[in-house]
Amino acid sequence: MKKKGFIGLIGGLSCLLFLAGCGTAENSGSTDSSASATSTSETSTTISTETSSEPASVGSWSEIDQMLQEKTEAESMEVLYESNEAIVNEAEDVSVIVEGYQYLQIENFSRDFRIPFGDQFEVGGVVLLAVTFENNSDATVYPDANFSMSVTGYDSSIARNNSLIENDLVSQMVSASYAVPAGESVSGFIAMSVAPEAMEKIDEYQEGTLSLSAVYSVESSFKSEDTIVASKDVRIPFSGSGESSVSDGEFYSDKLTVENWGEKTLITSEEIGETAEFEDISVSFDGYQVSDFSPNEDQSSRFSNFETGVVILTAKVTATNNSSTVLNFDGTSATLTVGSVKFMNQNSLEVAPDVPELSTGETGTKYIAFLLDKDSYDKLYKDQSYVLDVSLYNTDFERLTMIGDVDFEFNN
Repeated sequence: MKKKGFIGLIGGLSCLLFLAGCGTAENSGSTDSSASATSTSETSTTISTETSSEPASVGSWSEIDQMLQEKTEAESMEVLYESNEAIVNEAEDVSVIVEGYQYLQIENFSRDFRIPFGDQFEVGGVVLLAVTFENNSDATVYPDANFSMSVTGYDSSIARNNSLIENDLVSQMVSASYAVPAGESVSGFIAMSVAPEAMEKIDEYQEGTLSLSAVYSVESSFKSEDTIVASKDVRIPFSGSGESSVSDGEFYSDKLTVENWGEKTLITSEEIGETAEFEDISVSFDGYQVSDFSPNEDQSSRFSNFETGVVILTAKVTATNNSSTVLNFDGTSATLTVGSVKFMNQNSLEVAPDVPELSTGETGTKYIAFLLDKDSYDKLYKDQSYVLDVSLYNTDFERLTMIGDVDFEFNN
């Protein structure tokens, strides 16, 4: 395996660390090199990491942390949380790897950075990602290098800030026309600025949702048919209690779970494992979960009509497409009939499947969510027979199935 792309970053780091001011300052990072050097000599760094381990391929946390402090001219900086456990999203010998991340707090930094930190320069957060794009295939691939983060209760996306560190991974990818040649990999860091309001929500919920980059087979293409590795949302912790919450694999992946909308309490979880065939498409109803759900304060308005409480039923459905038709698998919908009452799935509560479109020979899994009133579930629906009727669509959003073509009967 060849490695490329990190040499330029280390060169920039070495220049900053050992030849203070030898590089050209970026327009939003600091003023001039001499002013930066003077300011840095007067600061006191209070970095307190709990582990000495480093991300596997990208480089040193200590070097990138020092670059960050020098660029922002922060009076003090503290590592609030660090993880060096790899997050991997891969397909067809191509991998997007977050080899580790840090969550830092900077204080009393340069006025030049006030806008991305909520129009103030007293306190701010930074999420540093150590990322590798690895291509073990026999063709050049093209990551879009888009990484962002969301936090429950904070409406804006937390995105890359290109002025926080020199020659970050995205800058490297731009220079390389976003290409990773066959048998090679590119590694680097990405820095995201976190405003105080978002920091408050991170402190409250102790986790966030990280959106990982997608990878394509064609340059400058963002078409689904050219997707090798689809973008994926991953819950990441920012504390020990966040680790416990994120590592709990008990629940299916609907938005209530993935985006931490509140607390679930499992009522029942059943494996089904039944399969229905439709025109060379195989659909399996793998199982379902029923949970009590208590929304957190930031999401409570979504469920204001459920006066007696909320129950969510999430069904796990896997499809294998052996037909010549490309399926819009992300658009898969369903109805749930309980006795004589029919419910439509709530796609606003569902996460996109890892494979949004299924070409011939491809398999994907989707989690389909239904909302029920708690009192009605306990008194009317709990012991009824159920019918899950799945609807399939093509990429022109045309429905392929009719009622009863792909349905499954089960007892709760």
